[in-house]
Amino acid sequence: MDTIAARVLDEVRATAEAYLKQPVEAAVITVPAYFSEVQREAIRRAAAQAKLAVHRIVNEPTAAAVAYGHKQTGSSRVAVWDFGGGTFDISVVDLSTGKLEVVATGGDNFLGGSDFDDLVANHLLAEFQRVEGISLDPTPQQVARLRQAAEQAKHLLSVDDEASVELPELVAASSAGPRRDLRLTLSRDVFDALTRPLVDRTLAIATEVLETRGLSPKDVDDVVLVGGTTRIPAVQRAVQELFGRRPSKRINPDEAVAHGAALLADELGKTPTLLDILPMSVGRGGAHRRFEPIVTRHARLPIRREIVLDADVLGSVQLPLFQGESSDVAQCEYLCTVLVEDRSLWDRGRVRLALSFDEHCCMSVEAWDARSGAALAIRLDRTRPVEEVLRDLGLFEGPVVETWQLPETPLGRILGRLSRFLGRRS
Repeated sequence: MDTIAARVLDEVRATAEAYLKQPVEAAVITVPAYFSEVQREAIRRAAAQAKLAVHRIVNEPTAAAVAYGHKQTGSSRVAVWDFGGGTFDISVVDLSTGKLEVVATGGDNFLGGSDFDDLVANHLLAEFQRVEGISLDPTPQQVARLRQAAEQAKHLLSVDDEASVELPELVAASSAGPRRDLRLTLSRDVFDALTRPLVDRTLAIATEVLETRGLSPKDVDDVVLVGGTTRIPAVQRAVQELFGRRPSKRINPDEAVAHGAALLADELGKTPTLLDILPMSVGRGGAHRRFEPIVTRHARLPIRREIVLDADVLGSVQLPLFQGESSDVAQCEYLCTVLVEDRSLWDRGRVRLALSFDEHCCMSVEAWDARSGAALAIRLDRTRPVEEVLRDLGLFEGPVVETWQLPETPLGRILGRLSRFLGRRS
């Protein structure tokens, strides 16, 4: 996936160079606020492959807040509702003259506009089968056509009350039966009912983000919508009902993130000081698969935390690192295993290990001999299968961990797997 991302960056750079008529050698890259360290590292590798110097990696809601607060005076607290094609993020940001401070953030890397398309595509398939009285196991070509039709219907329903869907010869004539065309009308009410679980999920995330910082919707002065999915009327109504005010329309939701990134890239301009936070906790996998945080969510960046670990009789320390909020590390994202091996640690020496995140949310790890203070070489092992790491930690002992799942539909499972493989994991 790094190579694919690198090619995308190459294409973007070529477009910029054609417009500017000069070489482009550096970039400000935006990522979803809830991207994990693994995903951010993949972006850094892709930029290196594309031979782009990364001036800054900035969270998309933060970039949108920069665009919103450009040339504004005074202080305000803004909620940035970033709902794109593949991810949902919400960040609460305090804006003041020359300063932008992220107060709280949260999101879901597997919830976006493509999930709306999946649900509508499944509805179209179910209605087609009901009307025609057939059972259809769709081919990849039929899946692609249904998904494209669903996306077009979603766009139409953002401005109209009904959308007509026509797919000529969805089933070709054959010895098994005649040609069959899909011709259906989809109303906005049906669309809203189909996708209500997705909208409710965003509301639950937003409420949790506010509550973790002791805030209520009334503590927010304005709401900024970012991303194409915020054009859906049901999404706008839900945001308005939650915050008790109509969202701001000061900035274009499709351009806000790019606008903010451009402002940050303009070294000659007076961009605000950015104070960001860690979106998800990072910690170790402890006994019985329990997650033990080392750096907690919403910690102010940059940050550094130290722990002391005991080496085994061969002078080795192995520390599996995970990122997430579940008490069960199997529900968190495996980052790597920190390996320290040194003869000075024989006979159960002790290691002082520092875990740091800079202002770009980039992780680094350092280690020292706790007795002598000498620096120790470390290795971050990302090759070991996570199944082996979890097996070594044992069975989970604790309360049942419940995770939110997308609504299950036959076509939704096919489309969901495809979209995640192609675009949601780095």
